[in-house]
Amino acid sequence: MFEESLHLARRAQFFVLLSAVVFSLFALSVRPTNNLYSLALKQVETAINISWEDYPLWLDEKLRKSEVKTLNETNPYLEFGTINTPIENAWENLIPYIKRHHKKVSNPELLISIYGEVYYNPHQAYFAEEVPTNMLDLKVLTPLDIVRFTQSQLAQTPATLYAISPENTHEALWQHVYLAAFFNNRYNHVLLASRLEVTASTSLSTGGSLKPKRSSQLVTAHMVVRVRGDWGDARSSDVHTLIESGQDTVFEDISVTPYSSKIPGTSILIWLQERYPALGASPDGFHPFFGIEHVWREIANRPLTDSELYVQALAAEELSRSQQVTLFGVSIPAQLVPIVAPLIILTLMIYLSRMISHIQVHAEKYCEKINEFAWIVLHTKQLWWLDPVFSLMLLPIATQSAITLKMQDIGIWITFGWIATSISLLISIKILKQLGVLRHIIHKHTP
Repeated sequence: MFEESLHLARRAQFFVLLSAVVFSLFALSVRPTNNLYSLALKQVETAINISWEDYPLWLDEKLRKSEVKTLNETNPYLEFGTINTPIENAWENLIPYIKRHHKKVSNPELLISIYGEVYYNPHQAYFAEEVPTNMLDLKVLTPLDIVRFTQSQLAQTPATLYAISPENTHEALWQHVYLAAFFNNRYNHVLLASRLEVTASTSLSTGGSLKPKRSSQLVTAHMVVRVRGDWGDARSSDVHTLIESGQDTVFEDISVTPYSSKIPGTSILIWLQERYPALGASPDGFHPFFGIEHVWREIANRPLTDSELYVQALAAEELSRSQQVTLFGVSIPAQLVPIVAPLIILTLMIYLSRMISHIQVHAEKYCEKINEFAWIVLHTKQLWWLDPVFSLMLLPIATQSAITLKMQDIGIWITFGWIATSISLLISIKILKQLGVLRHIIHKHTP
């Protein structure tokens, strides 16, 4: 009978240790159902609510707030040939075209003055790629389609700014002045006018479409040039026609390459990231449907509306299964785990304390059997108290801490669990003292 008490006491300590480990592992492995599927459901619902047609409106608003500046937002007028800019400056702009033909000007002294002005139209146009039509049909649009689209070049291409290019306009202007002022024969260049007055204005054409898909093919810049001159040597057929008709002015509409530049932060992907961040976020940036690997295979190729219903069904099924937890062969409601764990440990503590009390009463009579019984808390010579302190005090506290951390939404049961754990801690202190007394009795009667 006494030997059986020793076995029961040792097993009680072992079961305290085992219970604490099992409940700790269970608590640490718990992933609440609402957290398991809430992220997936939130991302799918966000994808369903995306208003793809709002991207142009967002782009217009963003561009208004950013106030994008271009190179032509300087003085809208370009003047040359005034008193402050002598005739030599005009020659510097004409020489590159003259040198192309490797010929000299036979009468450069004829040109007395060139006066001109250019008006740069400040109009700007902003264009971005359009959202494909298949992204607008929720009946067929799937999460995988959205992921592929956001990874495409189309979604990552920022909007493009188009405006009048001062550099290109300047080059086209002087080329036209050269063609109007010079007659090019086989041997040299001959000036046709002694005085030239040049007036030009620019404009930007968008082809009549406000939001073209391939805007680079539709946006063009034009410059209308008027050259009025005092023609001295009318050898050019154009000038002959002017003189015969009594005119002294040359008009021409010239096509000029516009200024274009990508505007950072204006792509469809950036729009999704700003307006729909709940679609997916990862440590290294915005990735739609990130973190739902547990359901991705099932919903990737389903239409969004079907994906939403499927995730809701999974959540309901998992919630039903999680209502009961089987511990040591016994099924209990999951919400009772925070109180069941400390109660089991408390019961084992009480049982262990009573067994040690019983052993103490008969310890002097059965010292020989105790010395032969393998229980390390009785026979360890140094630091023997580390075993009961760890198994009976520290580990139960760690178990309840893990349960509290992982099952915070259980409510008042957590409080009851800590009360039971506190009582267990008091009993463990009593057991530690009982073991000390028992060891003293054993060593006192052991030769």
